[in-house]
Amino acid sequence: MSEKQKNNGNVYRLKTMVAVRVLAEATVIILLILLPLLLLALGKFMALSVTAKLVIVTLSLLAACVLPLYGLITYKVTVSSDSLTTYCLWKRRTCRFDLLKSLTRRSNWNVVRYIVSFEGGECSFPIWLNNCEALVMVVREHLPKGSIGLDLFGDRTFKQDPVSLFFQVGQAFLSAIFIGVVWCFTAAVHHSGQHSTADIGLLVVFAVVISAVLLWRAYVVALMPSSIEVKAEHLVVHTFFFEKNLLWSELKAVVEPYPLLPEGILIKTAKGSYLVGNGMDSADELESTLKARLARH
Repeated sequence: MSEKQKNNGNVYRLKTMVAVRVLAEATVIILLILLPLLLLALGKFMALSVTAKLVIVTLSLLAACVLPLYGLITYKVTVSSDSLTTYCLWKRRTCRFDLLKSLTRRSNWNVVRYIVSFEGGECSFPIWLNNCEALVMVVREHLPKGSIGLDLFGDRTFKQDPVSLFFQVGQAFLSAIFIGVVWCFTAAVHHSGQHSTADIGLLVVFAVVISAVLLWRAYVVALMPSSIEVKAEHLVVHTFFFEKNLLWSELKAVVEPYPLLPEGILIKTAKGSYLVGNGMDSADELESTLKARLARH
């Protein structure tokens, strides 16, 4: 480690692509806030209809309410020998390692972040930081023994973020709509008569393949657990459609999801496989717990 790193500690910043996306979103929101003023300055606002004025003003007010939330995004975390400091536009929080109580992973409004609890408060940082895994390991190394997240064999309940559940249902619904659009297009081309046998054959094959892939993806996403209970004797999986009790001996593997599926982990059991997305609270701890149970059995 260089002398500069020793003096300044490790620095973890937002990934470049994430920072660019955040800046782009904030720019669009600022433009929405200024839109009524710009139209007034150009003399075009008064010429708009009442409905258009109402829509523009409403969007501007909503944008003004959303913009301050971007100031709560932790864009940098620094780690020294005895403390951790998080930085966002509105505040800076410092947590001494000797006051650490717990580290948990939560998903709120489809934003996954780590919450560091300590005596006197808490601070947080998103998973969008460079080398976030290394930062998490540093914090866990300083956690007191027996703190939350270190007990891999105790009873716990892991729940999916409600907003993530909404997106989960929305993804399955949009997949069904897209399949319908593909088949409607295929039928329209067939009835038009302006195609060769080879063309319509390729189009049908494409429709069948894309339908099979999207239906499989929608099926897996629809069965994503809304919550998972880890108990001494068994695992309880709750979905929108059923509740299933699984003995630990029925747990086969915990692996990365297949291509085309959302990020997370895939739990393989003797009674089927279940995809757990990153939107589940403490998804990393769930993965560690399941792998520890799998190794024990």
